[in-house]
Amino acid sequence: MQHKDYLTELLGCQGFFVVEMEIRKEGDIEKVILFLNRERKRYVCSGCKRVLTTYYDSRIQEVRHLHLWKYPTVLVFEKKRINCPNCGIKTESLEFLERYARITKELAHQTSELCKVMTVEDVATFECLHWQTVKEIDKRAIEKAQMERDLSGITTLGVDEISVGKGHNYLHMISSLEGSNGPEVLYIGEGRLLQNEKYK
Repeated sequence: MQHKDYLTELLGCQGFFVVEMEIRKEGDIEKVILFLNRERKRYVCSGCKRVLTTYYDSRIQEVRHLHLWKYPTVLVFEKKRINCPNCGIKTESLEFLERYARITKELAHQTSELCKVMTVEDVATFECLHWQTVKEIDKRAIEKAQMERDLSGITTLGVDEISVGKGHNYLHMISSLEGSNGPEVLYIGEGRLLQNEKYK
């Protein structure tokens, strides 16, 4: 088995295989660049998920993936736009990519897990990502966890307001006093609760 085959197996990007690799230095950082080709002509509409075998146009896409040993890894491939009979011109959907982001789902997951034990700035430095990108990944992960939170068994809510810093800056906090997970914080929002339009 050639080294490119090993890299393809480790990469795990369904429908793609590694055709070339190079190490590129950008400033003080060395990156591994993996060039990918497709296994077959199969393009999934990002709107309706219809599968097509022809495409409208394409462009070279670069996305960040997990580190390969000490090296930040960049995947380079052709990303297609398709002319879907249902949705019109749409960018294809790729299973291994985060939507609207130039990173893979694997890197997004690792980043969100690191944010549980490290600051956003530290994670950005470790992953060689912009801090705003890390912040958005962490925000989406928190929102997803909130959406999937088990609220069964909650019968009593507690509400509190917290003064933050100097002046009249407040946060309001909503907690469950009992439930399947025991007492826990459910939501923290800006402003005083009675002055927040959401609750009027």
